[in-house]
Amino acid sequence: MRRALITALVVTAALLCGASPASAHPLPHSVVLLDVHETSVTAHLQLPAGDLELARRGEPISAYLAAHITPVTTDGRAWTVAIGDLAVGRAEQTSTGPYQEVVATATLTPPPGGDLRHFIFSYDVIVHQVVTHTVLVSVRQDWAAGRVESEAVQVGAIAIDSRTMTCRRWT
Repeated sequence: MRRALITALVVTAALLCGASPASAHPLPHSVVLLDVHETSVTAHLQLPAGDLELARRGEPISAYLAAHITPVTTDGRAWTVAIGDLAVGRAEQTSTGPYQEVVATATLTPPPGGDLRHFIFSYDVIVHQVVTHTVLVSVRQDWAAGRVESEAVQVGAIAIDSRTMTCRRWT
C-alpha cells in the first residue's frame, strides 16, 4: 500500500512539474530524383543536413558523395560520377517539421555500351552511418522512354537491412 502511494505521488509530481511523455519523432529521409538523358543520368539529391553531417564525419561533401554513389552496369563495370552544384536550404516533410537540407546534383555516366535504364544503383549516402535513415529514389524524367509527366514516380527505397546490417544494392 505504501509503495502504491509513493508511486502515485511521484507520478502526480512529474505531471505537475510539466514532464511530457516520451514520443517518437519522425526523421527526414533523403530523396534522389533521377533524370535520364541521352548519354547520362542526373541525380538530384535532397539530403537532411544533420544526418549528412553525422555520416560524412568532416569529409568534404563532394568527395563524400562521390565515394558513396557508385553505380555499375549489370555486368559490374563502373560508371563515372561527377558531383555538381551544392546548396543548403530549408525543407519540411510530412511529420518532420522544418530542417536544413543539402541539395546536390550528380551526373552519372555509363561506360561505353552501358545501358542508361538498367544498372545497379549502389548508393549508401547517409545510410551507411545512420542506420535508421531511408532514401526514396524516383524517376522524374526519361524523355526517350516517354516519361515526361510532372510527377516523379518512385522506383525504390534504400535502407539498411536490419537482419544483415548491410545496404541492399538497388537495380
